Amino acid sequence: MTPSAVSCDEFRAAYTNERMPGPASRLTSPTYQAWVSHLSTCRACADWFQGEEVKRKGIDLGRFPCVHLAYYTAAWVEDAPPPSESQSRRTAIVYQARFDEFGIHLFDGSVIGIRHCPWCGVATPPSRREEWFARLKALGFDDPVDQRVPPEFQTDAWFRR
Repeated sequence: MTPSAVSCDEFRAAYTNERMPGPASRLTSPTYQAWVSHLSTCRACADWFQGEEVKRKGIDLGRFPCVHLAYYTAAWVEDAPPPSESQSRRTAIVYQARFDEFGIHLFDGSVIGIRHCPWCGVATPPSRREEWFARLKALGFDDPVDQRVPPEFQTDAWFRR
């Protein structure tokens, strides 16, 4: 890999060595800077990079509408039941699994729902919020916000069966 330019093949081959974390000393190396420059200018490699990062966490990319929503949802929070409030506030994109909804954090800590990926425009899935409440009501839960609901209704397990 030459310090001045990095091809897509060179970028992908260097992924294991150049991705973060790594020694701080390499941040000033021309080779690393060329690799990061390629990452920031080549959309195909940036998308590939995000997919690799998600896969490294053991998260199924197929559960998300696109690589961007998977990356910005899963980059800081593992694929698990709803994250704690403190974890959730560290993510760029919030995924509420039980409702199959995506949103963006606002400065006041609230979340605004999104219907399309901000990076590529792919549509997010239709919300399952109303269906969630209807199913729980049919099971005898008249106030599922305050009542202890079955564990499968705390994640996406209830609709992914």
